[in-house]
Amino acid sequence: MIMLRPSSLLVLLMLASLAALCTGCTDTYKVNAAPLQQWPAHQQIQGKLTLRITEELGGYKYDKENMGSHEVYPFGPALASNSETMARQVFTDVTVVKGSTQASGLVLTPQVKATELTMSPWALEESDMTMDVQWTLTNANGEILWAKTVRGVGRHIRGGVFTYKQEATRRADKLLKDLFTGSLTTISEAAEVRRAVEGK
Repeated sequence: MIMLRPSSLLVLLMLASLAALCTGCTDTYKVNAAPLQQWPAHQQIQGKLTLRITEELGGYKYDKENMGSHEVYPFGPALASNSETMARQVFTDVTVVKGSTQASGLVLTPQVKATELTMSPWALEESDMTMDVQWTLTNANGEILWAKTVRGVGRHIRGGVFTYKQEATRRADKLLKDLFTGSLTTISEAAEVRRAVEGK
């Protein structure tokens, strides 16, 4: 039979009480909305393109349920700002439309397909957050010319009781950087996209 010291038993009771109090709670974590400033070297695509920021993308939140409580990551503003900044890095002439606003010509639309968070039980071990975003290029008739899903990975330590939220924000920052630098490379190197936009 395992005997617990009084101090250890007190800690366990405190943790159990905190877990009970937090059941059903919702915690919102900060996601930095400012777009990336540094991008990989690439060859720009010469031509006009419309980027569509849907309401779904601009308002996207990831809700992670954990023992009855919810951890909410409001990614929408960061996805919208980084999508626009990245598009202007790749293409020489970009028009941005939001929601269901009518657009003419070639349209590039990002859509979140999946987000996952796998947490380590230990504070100093790395935990992973992933996000899959599909980029779809359509013509004036709405026909799909090209589509590709890019996965971003944010790997960072879990953090302790007092640093958990800060580390979660750093993990989200890493995910966004990986997602959008990977998206820039994928789109700028896609021969189908270059041919469609440059008309070659």
